[in-house]
Amino acid sequence: MSAGATSGYRTGGSFKSSSHSRPSLSRPSYSRPSPRQHHHHHQYHYHSSGSHFQPQRVQIVGARPLRTPWVSIYHNFSPQPGATYVRTVERPATSFSPGDVLVLTGTGALLTYGFVNTRNQRRSGPNSASVDYSPLGPGATAISVTVSMNVPDRDDPNSVLNRLEALGERVDTSTREGVQELISETSIELLRNEALITSMNVKSKHHSDPEEARKDFNAQSVENRSKYDREAVDRYGGNYLSHKASSVPSSKSSKATVAVVNLNVAIDGDSTHAPKVKSRENLIEALQRIASDARVEDCLFAAEVIWIPGDRDDSLTRDEVYQRYPNLLMV
Repeated sequence: MSAGATSGYRTGGSFKSSSHSRPSLSRPSYSRPSPRQHHHHHQYHYHSSGSHFQPQRVQIVGARPLRTPWVSIYHNFSPQPGATYVRTVERPATSFSPGDVLVLTGTGALLTYGFVNTRNQRRSGPNSASVDYSPLGPGATAISVTVSMNVPDRDDPNSVLNRLEALGERVDTSTREGVQELISETSIELLRNEALITSMNVKSKHHSDPEEARKDFNAQSVENRSKYDREAVDRYGGNYLSHKASSVPSSKSSKATVAVVNLNVAIDGDSTHAPKVKSRENLIEALQRIASDARVEDCLFAAEVIWIPGDRDDSLTRDEVYQRYPNLLMV
């Protein structure tokens, strides 16, 4: 295989986001109490108009009153000077009945729920009416980790390329559990060979809507697959397509090569989000988080692993890697 004509190996799978089946936290609804919920108590008082007394109805709306009236003596400015009358009304309650306590307790609970819910909604954006939560947090994360590595002897059964190929053949990419194992074990394999990593690039974005994270995943997948000239193996979603050039390595092929491995993941929550990966230590932390989060319940809903070269007869130089991946950062 001539230098520059490079093959890739792809494996992974995509599933429905489980966050859509979880209950969402949404704004509580409030309703005004109906007039029937108020206690109405009526008394009558009189005022003098000329030589006649005319009753006027007084309505007191509020809590249940005590049964003790109070007396108010006032001066009525009527056409008859000096006329003084007595008005008797019932004083509004100064203590609460058990029913009143229940109403106040319910109102306090609604206000507390509204406050906590509003605070949670702010995490997903000011215009969000509800937010999906998972064991890994709200929303969903799309993260792509790309590393270049030195492979001294690709024919060594313990080389990172051979171990990744064996993992890709073993797992069942038609099941979520199989893809979870693929992503977790690939992350661990990269951590074990961390000393061989020479450069890296990490893209991470958190979305309130899991479908937006899926769109990011798909766009990144297209970009990653366009980096090589042909796909030697495709094991995505339980399918198997092979276009390997040969099954036996050529005696003229170089055993040493530079490899590029990409982890592309869409996962529920914000736990996996790694917005600032600028050092080897940051990279290690991001890989550790991916390895652990990928195993959490059914949060992982789309993932793939891509590496080049995919054929044993292919090899890459460092210059070719940086030509294909200009955004890689030396570590």
